[in-house]
Order: sequence, then C-alpha cells, then structure tokens
Amino acid sequence: MADKGFLIHDLLPEGVTLNVPAGMWGKTQFTSEEVTGNIKTASARIHVERFIGYMKNFGILSKRVPNQLLPYLSDILFVCCHLTNLLPVIIRELDDQFKSL
Repeated sequence: MADKGFLIHDLLPEGVTLNVPAGMWGKTQFTSEEVTGNIKTASARIHVERFIGYMKNFGILSKRVPNQLLPYLSDILFVCCHLTNLLPVIIRELDDQFKSL
C-alpha cells in the first residue's frame, strides 16, 4: 500500500503487488471502479495506520534508537509486531468471523 504518486512498481519483486489509490491525472471524474477501489484502499489504510499507532506505543520505538541497538533493529521490530498482534483484534469484522469458527 502506498500513497498516490509512488511510482515504484518496477522495483517490486515478482509476485508482489502495490495497492495505490487511483489519481485524477488528466481526468475530471473517477470511474465507478476507481471510486470502489479508493474506498477499499482507504478502509484498509485506516487499519494499517491504527496498527502503526499501536507499534509506536512501545517505548523503544517512540524515540531515537541508540547506535548500539542498530544491529538488532530488525529483531526489535519483529518482536514488537508480534506483540502488537497479540492485542485485541483491530478489525471488528475479522473478530466476528473468528468467533463463528
């Protein structure tokens, strides 16, 4: 997922797609498919930004990382992501799906 204007499709590995909202470049109106796609992207973006907000609650990620920890930064992010995944469900619709299983 990226903002409008990120032209990095050629940098992505094979099999990886980038979800970018449609832009108005040279148009006066979105097509109905573009409107639907933009709504879906915006809905997903809310959840991604909420997850990032939860990640920032970890003290180690809320300030400058000391140089001594730089070799471990990938591991630190990995652990913080997994701990964030243990929090209550972010997307209520998914919570309802899992309860019915």
